[in-house]
Amino acid sequence: MALPAVPLAVGDLVGVAVIKKRGSAVEPEELRRKLKLGGPHSCTVFLTRVAGAPTMLLGHPAADAT
Repeated sequence: MALPAVPLAVGDLVGVAVIKKRGSAVEPEELRRKLKLGGPHSCTVFLTRVAGAPTMLLGHPAADAT
């Protein structure tokens, strides 16, 4: 299966990515290599299907409410 299109700036912004998948044929290690991580931030990448289409969502931790 083809990897989802990844905005080129993601690798410049994100240095650590946790990849979670459900219902996706994409291999996390292949996606990690394609991202070319090197930025100062971290994120979680969710690979799933929305309305039957492969979808990649990027998330980050919520700010501490205290």
